[in-house]
Amino acid sequence: MIQDARWVLSGLVACVPLVLASRGPFLEQVSNATWIFGNDLWNVTQEAVYASKLYLRGSELVGSATGHYMGYDGENNFAWTSAAITSRGKDYIDVGFSCNEGELHWVIFDDLAGAYQYFVNRALRDISILRTLWRLDPDLFLNGRTYLRDQTLPDFSLYQNATKVQDETWQLANGTFLTKYDFSDYVRERDFYGIYGPKVGSWYMHPGTDYHNSDHLSQTLTVHRESATGDSVQLNVVQDTSHFRVGEKIAQPADKIWGPWLWYLNDGDVKNAETKAREELAKWPYPWLKDPAYQSRGGVTGQLRLSDGRPASGAAIFLGETDTTRRPSVQGRNYYYTTQADAEGRFSLQDVRTGTYGIHAWSNGGAIYAVEGLHVG
Repeated sequence: MIQDARWVLSGLVACVPLVLASRGPFLEQVSNATWIFGNDLWNVTQEAVYASKLYLRGSELVGSATGHYMGYDGENNFAWTSAAITSRGKDYIDVGFSCNEGELHWVIFDDLAGAYQYFVNRALRDISILRTLWRLDPDLFLNGRTYLRDQTLPDFSLYQNATKVQDETWQLANGTFLTKYDFSDYVRERDFYGIYGPKVGSWYMHPGTDYHNSDHLSQTLTVHRESATGDSVQLNVVQDTSHFRVGEKIAQPADKIWGPWLWYLNDGDVKNAETKAREELAKWPYPWLKDPAYQSRGGVTGQLRLSDGRPASGAAIFLGETDTTRRPSVQGRNYYYTTQADAEGRFSLQDVRTGTYGIHAWSNGGAIYAVEGLHVG
């Protein structure tokens, strides 16, 4: 890949066009623990733990920051031991990076700035948190955006004279507070989120949320300023039974898939990212992931009534594990679906993975009260 070309000619010059052949999606192994992969628009240099370089159209986006990595429960970060193209289509390749715990896949299309990602469990221990993240150049990525906030990330200098009062929470001299939780949001309400500046943006889009644990009220981290280094941080937390609840570590079944989601790069245009998120929602579930369990889906419909015959108008509905004695907020072993009932208590869920589920329902601040029993029709 040519990142920078300068030609200095003197005298009589014949103008000859420079033609660069399209390479398409690729994976190259540089050493035992270094790989480069991407397409004609972007490429990543992946080392044993960290992806230390990210180029988009010739510009490097990590700088002095840490880059990309994945792990669980704090800083238990995965060490990649091998990489291979696990499948391919006419316009994409699926690159799988393997570690003892499982496989992180990057699905790279010809003309897409970014990649789809998903993780397949092989031998994860009991966990409460599973996440990927980018820590990128703070001089390029100045702002954070969720569906609740769109604003400049805190200046790194603010942390220098602040007092740490609890987990990544700092009190400033004027009595106000900074915390990495300021950009947290409700997982199932998201459209897209990320970090961006006037020249570049990095975004996560989750058109499907069934691999996210817990119910409607599940919240977790999104973006923040790294207090120790100043890195601009873009988190992708796909399992969290710890933050904003009484935490529990949960056993994970072999071959469970988190994802796919889209990691998307653009020129920092929020409207463009919004349009892309809508496009991805229309595509989900993705046809290129050939896993039979992922593709086997159906619909669930029903009507809820209270014990006195009234419809469960506006009820919050949660489709989860068959053990309904386990509270929804810390369910995190399988796949989960949420919706709201209409005025007559009717509800519908589409594209539900084939399986057996338990159902929870509760008042969502509407007309339901004095609930003594529930009937599912």
